[in-house]
Amino acid sequence: MLGLTSIHEAMADMADGHVDHDELVAGVFTEVKVPGKNGGTGEH
Repeated sequence: MLGLTSIHEAMADMADGHVDHDELVAGVFTEVKVPGKNGGTGEH
């Protein structure tokens, strides 16, 4: 039974890694709005 437990734990760790990676990639492609740049609210 210990073998199945370790497989379950490994699968849970792998799933957590995928979620973390997806959030990292989403952050790379999320536009951060900075006032005054790229049409922001700053003076030109």
